[in-house]
Amino acid sequence: MSSAQPLFRWASMLCFLSLAVGALLVAYSVLPLPSVAGSSKLTWFASVAAVSAFAGLVFAWFRAPGAAWLVTLLFLSGASQLWLSDAGWFKTFQNQYLGVAGRLTLCLIFVQGAVSVACLLFDPKQWLLRTVRSLTLGQFTRLGLLFGGLCLLAISIMPFVGTGDVTGYVVQFVIAGCAVAAAVAGIIAFLFASDLDQVPVSGALVSRLDHHAFTLIPLSFLVLAIVYSTFAFGQVPVVEDETAYLFQAKTIAQGAFHAPEVPSSIAGQMDYYLIANSADGWYATTVPGWSLILALGVVIGLPWLVNPVLGAVSVWLGMVFWRRVTNRDQAVTAGLLMTASPWLLEASASLMTHALVLALTLGSWCLIAQAKGFAGDKWRRVSAQLLIAGLLMGWIFFTRAVEGVLIGGLTGFWVLWYFGRQRRLMPILAYGLGCLITGSLYFAYNLHMTGDAFSTPLMVYLNESWGAGANAFGFGPDIGPPGGWSTLDLWPGHSLMEAFVNLANGLSALNTELLGWSMGSLSLLLIYVIWQRPRGPHLAMAILAAAVIVVHLFYWFTGTFYIGPRYWFGAFFGFVALSAGGFESLRRLKHVDDRAGATDRWHLVLLLLCGFSIVVFSTWRGSERYVPRTKHARVMASYQLPEGASDNSIVMLPCQRLFDGAMHRNDPFLRDRFPIFVLATTEDEREAVRRTFPERSIIDAGDLQSRCAR
Repeated sequence: MSSAQPLFRWASMLCFLSLAVGALLVAYSVLPLPSVAGSSKLTWFASVAAVSAFAGLVFAWFRAPGAAWLVTLLFLSGASQLWLSDAGWFKTFQNQYLGVAGRLTLCLIFVQGAVSVACLLFDPKQWLLRTVRSLTLGQFTRLGLLFGGLCLLAISIMPFVGTGDVTGYVVQFVIAGCAVAAAVAGIIAFLFASDLDQVPVSGALVSRLDHHAFTLIPLSFLVLAIVYSTFAFGQVPVVEDETAYLFQAKTIAQGAFHAPEVPSSIAGQMDYYLIANSADGWYATTVPGWSLILALGVVIGLPWLVNPVLGAVSVWLGMVFWRRVTNRDQAVTAGLLMTASPWLLEASASLMTHALVLALTLGSWCLIAQAKGFAGDKWRRVSAQLLIAGLLMGWIFFTRAVEGVLIGGLTGFWVLWYFGRQRRLMPILAYGLGCLITGSLYFAYNLHMTGDAFSTPLMVYLNESWGAGANAFGFGPDIGPPGGWSTLDLWPGHSLMEAFVNLANGLSALNTELLGWSMGSLSLLLIYVIWQRPRGPHLAMAILAAAVIVVHLFYWFTGTFYIGPRYWFGAFFGFVALSAGGFESLRRLKHVDDRAGATDRWHLVLLLLCGFSIVVFSTWRGSERYVPRTKHARVMASYQLPEGASDNSIVMLPCQRLFDGAMHRNDPFLRDRFPIFVLATTEDEREAVRRTFPERSIIDAGDLQSRCAR
């Protein structure tokens, strides 16, 4: 496998070109395959194969055909693992009734692993043999911990705990071990046992890109988030929470928190989760910190664009903050990992609160980190920055109260520890005052909506729906929704045992969603934790991550069915920062790679892994999870009133799914210039609509019945 063999190089280029062309023909249905015609999954896999072949073609062109084959097989093997993975709530591998396509993907994983191992065993430089001989017993133990941890985290335990299927879990564990081993072998072979040294790296180009990294990386994420929001999420709400936030933002855009009460005659037909209707009015029960920001997007007619912008701002703020507390190299690494993270991409493409919380957190930390560098005579500027930092933290409390307490509290300890040692009281008081000013809006809002500063509208709503205290933190037989939430809530109530099951499930989801890597998203983080002792800013990030996880053990589920373990998202940057530390630690291990130009090779591998996250994993997640889940919302978003119908028509929908998908189009104030979408499945319900709105034209959308199927 050497570039000195021109025949092998040109034959490889021909193979890659043929694979790319063939895959594109399949992806765009030029080559008909009747058994899977129209399959979005096949289109995705064929597109990934084309990209993989193109990557191989580039490496072969630059006289590295061995590296070309390894990177192509690595991408194809990773895509094959995803083909066999359950795209639903919990990560498992399909191992029965595989069909032709399933067996083919299994073969690809086996071939990639076998080729990688062969390259390592027959490597003329004998890197593997030399490295193994140099390892101590302690290092072997650490490697065992790393590999065992990645295997355990590669699958979710939830489907097997609920059924008691021990054999099924063991089978999945073995499959996961083989998949992780193949991915790790591929990366090691590509880095150490290939002709990667033959690839020319332009120092001028690298220097130019690095110089503009703090601009290019956030802008790249902005483009990715806009594209993902458009094609994967359809620029529509996916879950009920998002519809409620959008409803609240529309209400706020009109200068109110309540819309008029829906007439009682049709209230049941307009009922929607998290949106209450009472004598006080029609209103979303969510805390409005996020909706107040989302309302800006509503005003300009682009609510779906707010989160992509916040996500891009978060990437920039994360890089700036991490450069101030560590160094530029780690900041750029963190920026690349944030940009490639499917978890951040999904949060930024959605209408959920998480991108705002991340931007507020990192904005506050940037101000504090900058203030630390000012001399003591600039106490006024320092205090002003700490006041603004506190205002941002308080807004987190006004958006997601638990994250506000955790992140704001831990940041407060950081401020107290640093400025307290210098006997500078004003910055500490300024931070606390800022938190108090915006944080108090939470209690003022509760008082306005419920008459009790400590009772949120959501608490009142769920207490009425589920029972008093059912949505609270803690353990007990009455915690959680009555009847449970299928496998999301295994047993009645909430117990310590269920807390640890949720922890295992959350860690598995985090290992899947954080970076989307076949070997495990937590690989770099585990490397850092196992081989290094966190200090300084890394220790602070580790404490934050641990605190967020531990506190949520007391909540009855982790929300992993949508956007990963989203209740842990407050620790997102902590996970990324520790992963960046792991990469830098690994790159600097001289006994691992003491060759000239090692830094360039490590960075190239990181870029390829980030490319895998975006091109392979995120596209799979979008096409297999989010596109199907937005099916009915997309249908109703594109629904046009019949020609000649008035703009204020009442559209009677034939099923609950279509009504749920149309709710985001309803105007909270039911104004005359907008249509109203209402559920009407019986003649009595249709008659109730006619009596309630006698002055409006009625459209019976029974022709949409065929779109009601799941």
